[in-house]
Amino acid sequence: MKIYKLSASDDYFMLYQKTKDPDPSSPILWFNDRVPLSENWNPVAVEIDWQHHFNKRRKKKLNPADFPSHMLGSLIMSKHAAESLRDYLSGYGELLPLICDEAEFWVLNVLKEVDALDYERSRPVFEGREMTPPFKSFGRQKGIMSPLAFHTERLEHVDIFCLPGRRGWYFTENFVKKVESLGLTGLTVRCEFDSEAHRYGFDDLGRPLTAPRNQQESPL
Repeated sequence: MKIYKLSASDDYFMLYQKTKDPDPSSPILWFNDRVPLSENWNPVAVEIDWQHHFNKRRKKKLNPADFPSHMLGSLIMSKHAAESLRDYLSGYGELLPLICDEAEFWVLNVLKEVDALDYERSRPVFEGREMTPPFKSFGRQKGIMSPLAFHTERLEHVDIFCLPGRRGWYFTENFVKKVESLGLTGLTVRCEFDSEAHRYGFDDLGRPLTAPRNQQESPL
């Protein structure tokens, strides 16, 4: 099984929150509370950037997409994508409308939470050590950071999910295949975990292990 997160593409238009100083606590950036918002939702205004304003050399107008690239942390989609996926997505969260002058967009508030994080195989974070080799001591482990490993057996019937106590959301290859089967465009993904390639997890530099962690030699 492969676990993904959203990425960005240079081929499709981008979407920005329509304000010069976006509020980092705005719910469109991160749905941290994992609670339904539809009853009291105040639609956020967004705008389309057809040429990626930060790339001054780009002259060609970018392509439209059902899943526009954006600098936000949520799944934003076109009206067509929302209508095509509404029933499917209802088991994972709620679709909330956005405001845009040029088109209709929706954002997914992911409510499905699964305790699928594999702490033993994820990249550990240590106190009291240097960030580059050689390491003299690891010190006390204080947490984990990306890349993450997952208990994929807990995700056999789950395509979209959040992790308890952690920001962000993830999706499996089943969601990617669903989008492809409907002919929807623009979904750009980054693989976070592959149960085959990363079956032993990651070392403290984020490199895939070639054997279980307790069989790896500690750096000197």
